[in-house]
Amino acid sequence: MANWIDQQKNILDFTLSSLFRRKGKNIALLLVYTLVIFMLASAMFLTYSIRKEASLILRDAPEAIIQKIYAGRQDSIPLSYIEKIRGIRGVSSVKGRLWGYYYDPVAGANYTLVVPESLPPGSGSIEIGQGISRTRVTFPGDTLEFRAFDGKI
Repeated sequence: MANWIDQQKNILDFTLSSLFRRKGKNIALLLVYTLVIFMLASAMFLTYSIRKEASLILRDAPEAIIQKIYAGRQDSIPLSYIEKIRGIRGVSSVKGRLWGYYYDPVAGANYTLVVPESLPPGSGSIEIGQGISRTRVTFPGDTLEFRAFDGKI
């Protein structure tokens, strides 16, 4: 047993003396290996985090969105298409569009209007965020006027 321990001590002594003989070269190699491992680990952690965030964000997103483009902008598809799309083999569910865009000439901004599926607001009422409230200087209970495509309020 003592002979085996002496052999291990001799191997360790030889290794350390070889390392200390070329101190600068070995330190440079250690720094290069550390840098390479750091870069590879950073790239792996970054790709994993991006993949994880994308899966969390897209968890409830539809697998396919069918839209009609007219003059470079999204245009409404007739509701009669829902039954035709539902008839395609492999389609599990079809929902009509629950959002849209609105250009507000008062604020000079584009709004995205979203209708929640679970609890839609009452007829003629909306919920707005803090940004619109600040821009239009509105408070709960105030009335906002939105113009339809034909110019009517």
